[in-house]
Amino acid sequence: MSYRIVWRLVGRADRLLDSGDLDEFGERASALEAIGTLLSGFPVTGRNEDAGYWWARRSPDADLEVRILLRG
Repeated sequence: MSYRIVWRLVGRADRLLDSGDLDEFGERASALEAIGTLLSGFPVTGRNEDAGYWWARRSPDADLEVRILLRG
């Protein structure tokens, strides 16, 4: 099974501004490691367990948010 990392850029009121694929991985562990590396570049990050994505912002009051999803 392969795992694909997908990103979405959202603005106010969850408005989708852009989206795309980052990469595909053969193992879940490798994909999760890549997500961790990506999130480490942002000062404010978290996980929305209910919706199934990680999120990242440049500051706590930022209008833009990057959402990272793992598709398997």
